[in-house]
Amino acid sequence: MIRFLIKILVIVCPFLIIHQPCSAQEKPNGTIVNLTKITPFTLGISREIKVGNSKSIVGKISLNPFRTYIISPLLFGITDRKINLSPSFNLQYRNYYNFENRKNKNKRTNLNSANYFGPSLSIIYSVFNDENDQFQARQTISTAGFVWGLQRTYKKRLNLELNLGLGLSLVQTSSNDHGIKLNTIIALPSPIAEFNIGILLNTKQKRKK
Repeated sequence: MIRFLIKILVIVCPFLIIHQPCSAQEKPNGTIVNLTKITPFTLGISREIKVGNSKSIVGKISLNPFRTYIISPLLFGITDRKINLSPSFNLQYRNYYNFENRKNKNKRTNLNSANYFGPSLSIIYSVFNDENDQFQARQTISTAGFVWGLQRTYKKRLNLELNLGLGLSLVQTSSNDHGIKLNTIIALPSPIAEFNIGILLNTKQKRKK
């Protein structure tokens, strides 16, 4: 557990401390800006960093109280089952594609309010069970996939985010064969579905008179 948290902190710390001038203010023309937000319902924090005119990298770390995973081929991969505190880390590369359409329709594009797609990698330290429905000790579940998503920011810095996609999950299972412990890595297709309610920590832009 401690080793896992140390690894996550090493990965996510650069995202939380990197600061560029554009992160402090929202831009009215709909270009990408750096964002930092907290997600109270998942006890998490995330950092989005601009890497191009319409591209960004997002790092998230959270302690989700609703994720307890099982392996179930009949249910198409890894699914939720019981309440459990599961530390998790997620890394995304986002390509925003509809800024112009939203601006032409007079819709809000400030603070990265647009749709996107791109690869996603998540690492979750959680409980899972095998095909015999027997819970195992905590293990690391790694999922790599591709997602489509949208992000919207409203008044008082309220931020909504939705991610949908498909990935491949790798999970290590343990079994006992005549006193010999055997470890097996299982790869299963896994749907990706995530909805977050967050609060931005960016400072507000001073309005021009």
